[in-house]
Amino acid sequence: MIRGVGVATLLCASVLEAQEASLFLGGSRARYADSLDGTAAFAAVRLTSGRGLRAGELDAAFSAFTSGGWALQVAGQTTILWRTQRRHGPYLGFTGGAALNAYQGGTPSGSIAAGPLVALAAGPTYLSLGTVGGAVRRVDSTWSPLASLSARWQWQPARALSADAALTLTGSDTNRLADMSLGLRFGGQVPVRISAVAGTRIGDLADGPWGSLEVVWQATSVVSIEASAGRFPEDLAGFAHGLYAQAGVRVATRGATGLAPPALTVTPLDSNRVRVALRYRKTAHALAISGDWNGWTAVPLRREGGRWIVELPLARGVYQYALVADGEWTLPDGVRGIADGFGGQVAQLIVP
Repeated sequence: MIRGVGVATLLCASVLEAQEASLFLGGSRARYADSLDGTAAFAAVRLTSGRGLRAGELDAAFSAFTSGGWALQVAGQTTILWRTQRRHGPYLGFTGGAALNAYQGGTPSGSIAAGPLVALAAGPTYLSLGTVGGAVRRVDSTWSPLASLSARWQWQPARALSADAALTLTGSDTNRLADMSLGLRFGGQVPVRISAVAGTRIGDLADGPWGSLEVVWQATSVVSIEASAGRFPEDLAGFAHGLYAQAGVRVATRGATGLAPPALTVTPLDSNRVRVALRYRKTAHALAISGDWNGWTAVPLRREGGRWIVELPLARGVYQYALVADGEWTLPDGVRGIADGFGGQVAQLIVP
């Protein structure tokens, strides 16, 4: 489900430049509004676009309840960062987003907000601080100003494990609240990813703890089985808190797992070593690969003909990586990037 108040605009979420497009079909049981509470079938579309330190995402979901009635949810966000130094930052930039909620028999609601962002990367640790301003349209058709300040810390000590903590202070009209959350994500050598988030709120609209658990099984390079459940808090648009559970099948038109496309090949040499060959057509005097398997330490590549080659001590599994071209972080030609959560792009390297 797409819940809550968005914090940015649909900038940079161009469909024509989307690096990933997926369709999610399934069923859910949730409370969307006082008049929509029960089981529903839904279809959701996700489009992502990203290049370097610019990323955008657009999600849209339509639910048809078995008891009658429908609901439409749309949310988009974008992040644009610029480096102030050549390597680890700090990075200065912009974040923004928007959300729209509509349901049968109800008044459309939503939000729009944008503001500056600063981020810092140091080894496996990432820190970011941002503030946004905007407006919220409530379910009673009234508009309220919105201001928010958020801080996030993320730590990835190993390729299969990451943790993050976030604090968000929000004010809208007479509401003043603080949301605190802690997340844990695990994705081992098997094609299963598990994500858990737990949070609590103090101040106005506080109604107990909230959180979610999501399990994703990547059946093929383009098909995944996804299931999630949890509790969402009351939001500024006027929707009450509630429980939800959903499951379905996601089909990605461009290989959502990042399985090596023709621009990049992975050849196992033995049980714990692989040969990676990739295409990088831009001019680069020195090219290196940096990944989560060694704490993001850059390893130089050598040029052979029209490709760059490197041998890495990798066992079977899924890894995250990026390239370092003359000190600048980037991705190989033709390789789909995924947002790293801080405005940057990384890719997935799958060792079969």
